[in-house]
Amino acid sequence: VSDRKLTINEVHQGLVLATNLLMSRTEYLKNLLDTKGRDLNKECGYPGNLTVQQYREWYINEGIATRVVRVIPDETWSVQPDLTETAEETETDFELAWTNLEVKYNLWGLLHNADVLAGIGRFGAVFMSFKDSGAVESPVPGMQEDGTFVGDRKFEPQFFMPLDEFCVDVESINTDMTSPRYGLPLFYNIKQVDQSNTGKESTRIVKAHWSRVHH
Repeated sequence: VSDRKLTINEVHQGLVLATNLLMSRTEYLKNLLDTKGRDLNKECGYPGNLTVQQYREWYINEGIATRVVRVIPDETWSVQPDLTETAEETETDFELAWTNLEVKYNLWGLLHNADVLAGIGRFGAVFMSFKDSGAVESPVPGMQEDGTFVGDRKFEPQFFMPLDEFCVDVESINTDMTSPRYGLPLFYNIKQVDQSNTGKESTRIVKAHWSRVHH
């Protein structure tokens, strides 16, 4: 090891080299972390604009996605609710009617399923079919366009169909600013997907009045 002392010039050169090295590394890190002009989604292999169909496919095929969607609804509905109209022990007509519907259509299980499906996208819906003479695109008998109900409400459901966002679109909304339902949906497009034995899917669109869809 030499005992020669460094000259001022040599010390200065060493400081310049050290500073340049530090600046080079700093600039490298800055460029590495700077997101301007870079597509991080592309570099990381992430999809760009996610669609409802992609969310639906992940829910069906990916275990983690399935768990994420189901965890809160499953915990929420792990204990069946107790629906009562009054504090009296005697069952009211409403409570009796609800019990009969729940037994026939498994309404608690249906609402649980609807809660799960609503978590796949931004919202969910329940399509309600009734035993009435009206077409699906017509209002439920007695339902007025302002949301009020007149006449006899006693008509029986045929079925209830929970839907995720992929299967239901808002076809049109109420633009009448004098209506109590201003800004709310008027009609929905219900997408029915049928799968054949060959694995091929066919899609049918059904236009439904808002009174037949619980959004």
